[in-house]
Amino acid sequence: MVDIQFAPALAQPDVTQRFDAIPESVTATRRWVREELERHGVAHRRRIVELLATELASNVVIHVGAPFEVGVTFDGSVIRVAVRDPSPEMPRETNADSDATAGRGFTLVRRLSRRCGVDASDRGKVVWFEVDAFRQFAQPHFQPSRNADSAS
Repeated sequence: MVDIQFAPALAQPDVTQRFDAIPESVTATRRWVREELERHGVAHRRRIVELLATELASNVVIHVGAPFEVGVTFDGSVIRVAVRDPSPEMPRETNADSDATAGRGFTLVRRLSRRCGVDASDRGKVVWFEVDAFRQFAQPHFQPSRNADSAS
């Protein structure tokens, strides 16, 4: 189970877009978020924000199967993406095996965002993340296996 932050009274998103619960909506979410980042002048953060928004959208399509709403907020230093769906079920972080093809979405969101969380409401829930607009996080440190040098 993930340690999920619950934020009291979140600010309303600058802009929202509604999507149907179909696979094509995941791509449409990515494209729409990219356009919003460009509009706010923070397109340089698009890779990470698009990736995390795609994870949240695909979770709704796969696990909830109902229309959802995506909101983007930019306060000058932080980009916030929120995905509202009608399900009261909270996301769970799983310990996926290394060869599993699913089960890492929320872990990815938690590890790559500056903050993330879930807000319950009478209309379902809002899953959200924040990314610093102008500060890059350090790249994950890669350590090759001990046999990597002798493998070539």
